[in-house]
Amino acid sequence: MSPENPGEKAHGADPEPQPGDAALEQLARALPRPDPDAAARARVLRNVQAAFEARRRLGQQRRRRVIFAGAAAMMVCALTVLVFDAARLNPSEPPSIAHQFTVDALRGEVQVLDHDASRTRMATIGTPFAAGQRIHSASTASVSLRSTQGMRLRLAEDSTLQLQADGAFALVQGRVYLDTDGVRNDAAKQVRVSVGAAQIENLGTRFSVARQGASLTIAVRSGSVRWAQGRDRTSVQARERLHVESGRVISRTPLADPDAEFAWALAAAAFPSSGAPVAEVLAWYADETGRSLRLAPGVDRLLAQRVEGVSQAPEPARRVQALLAAAGLSLRVTEEAIVVDCIDRRACRG
Repeated sequence: MSPENPGEKAHGADPEPQPGDAALEQLARALPRPDPDAAARARVLRNVQAAFEARRRLGQQRRRRVIFAGAAAMMVCALTVLVFDAARLNPSEPPSIAHQFTVDALRGEVQVLDHDASRTRMATIGTPFAAGQRIHSASTASVSLRSTQGMRLRLAEDSTLQLQADGAFALVQGRVYLDTDGVRNDAAKQVRVSVGAAQIENLGTRFSVARQGASLTIAVRSGSVRWAQGRDRTSVQARERLHVESGRVISRTPLADPDAEFAWALAAAAFPSSGAPVAEVLAWYADETGRSLRLAPGVDRLLAQRVEGVSQAPEPARRVQALLAAAGLSLRVTEEAIVVDCIDRRACRG
């Protein structure tokens, strides 16, 4: 408050900034008259007013810059949140891999349909299955396929699976088993299975996905997979089963008996042909079950024998046992290993 401006006391507050000419006039009227130094005082007042106006404009510019900077920072934060949220809600898509599968075993009627269903053919050993096609197994059928990258795929009875252009799978109905342990290319190990709006991803895993109406079941033999649908997501670890109903997780239970859980997938596999060495049968069984082989001393002497005929036992484990017994070998399966010994220890001692 200036002593030369008593109007400020009357109002009790600073007046609003006035335009330059009006402020000068107001200040001029407040000056005592006559004043021989009026012209000099006017120049001083003009300089003071000019400095005041310059400071006011500078303050306004600074406020605008602060507001703009704050708005820009908020926009960057909002965009960051949106990008992060989109990445979180949408599982990262695996790179496109040109998968080409070939049927290596089947039981019952299996059909391969082109993308527009204009052509349908019955599958046989060696039938290719490529992007854009669907494969369907009848109610009493199953099929095993192997890709050029080494991925193994099994389709249970009454199941339909589509291979999409980006290398992902769409399970329309039924149950599928995927095994990427034998794939050497890391990019080709990345598998995505879509079941309606749900996405299941894995990296180097043996797992199955079953769909029945709005119900979805994921069972993992080894490795882990990730399930995602909308904002919900969770991981499923080895020897776990996840049950989802209408997009909601209902239960997570341990796989007490993985062999029983995946028996159907083993039964659908291509069993070693007649005439294969015993060593090949054992290697096949160990690989399919994910177990290591433990051989008793001297067993290697009998592994070069070739199996004659193929047992007709429905369970692959019993078939393997029958073939080994014919070669003079016994088989014992533990949780981690397949233990092979000689029925007659004298045969192993040579």
